[in-house]
Amino acid sequence: MRQGMHTNSSTVDLDCQTDDDRARLAGVPYWDCRVRAGDALYIPPGWWHYVKATTTSFSVSFWWS
Repeated sequence: MRQGMHTNSSTVDLDCQTDDDRARLAGVPYWDCRVRAGDALYIPPGWWHYVKATTTSFSVSFWWS
């Protein structure tokens, strides 16, 4: 099994950004979404995303063939 960062992962830690990170991300469009109990969120293939749970949570990822 291969170790290390995946090739589809960002090197920017959004929970701990440096000044350089913030400068590089300035102007990058994004959507902010709050998913609540009973909601589901579909993220299209190839879309980068960042998830942060604000409470105890459970998520499932499935890669369609």
